[in-house]
Amino acid sequence: MMMKAKLIIALLLLFAGGINAKVVLYPGPDKEPKSNDFKMFVNDQPVFVYQARVSKYPINQVWPGYQRPINQTEIASFAYFDFSGKIEVKIISDKPIQTLNIRPTPFGIKPTIKGNTISFSLSKPMQFVVEVNGYHNALHIFANPIETFNIKKDDHKVHYFGPGIHEAGRIKLKSDETLFIDGGAVVYGTVEGLNVNHIKIMGRGILDASKIGRNEAKT
Repeated sequence: MMMKAKLIIALLLLFAGGINAKVVLYPGPDKEPKSNDFKMFVNDQPVFVYQARVSKYPINQVWPGYQRPINQTEIASFAYFDFSGKIEVKIISDKPIQTLNIRPTPFGIKPTIKGNTISFSLSKPMQFVVEVNGYHNALHIFANPIETFNIKKDDHKVHYFGPGIHEAGRIKLKSDETLFIDGGAVVYGTVEGLNVNHIKIMGRGILDASKIGRNEAKT
């Protein structure tokens, strides 16, 4: 009788944890390239996995006029979502998994591996990296807290970008203005503010300056 009572309590706690979990996902834009290396699910819901070009090497060379050659870069993957409660994450690697590291290791994420599938649970927001077969094949995960942004999209002091792809170029902010990039938005451009005060850059979307040359951004 005691064992039955313990089992019922355990099932009730598990069921309650699933009910209390909340996940906010942001579909990626239709024409935005997806990762070729990973697929990802949170509580069995698909998460869009982006591509990003990064340095192949841990040390960057920085001096005026220098930009790393394309052959010294590689493609990494990243994904983001918001959540509260306890959630289950599933990642499917396109490559056979020989080694797996999840960093920072002090976060104590304990995955299980079955074939090419990695599974683990999260109970608090965190940002971490899943490395399959070394750091050259990495998935960067931004598991964010759920936030409510109190902005007015039609306010003349708000530069609002909704879901989708935006070729914005230079975004010039004046004092007391806000740039808001909503979840699911990818804004290609840079932000410029000269002698300004009290500006804000907010939202869950992506600001991407990769289409603007380094010298062009400075002028």
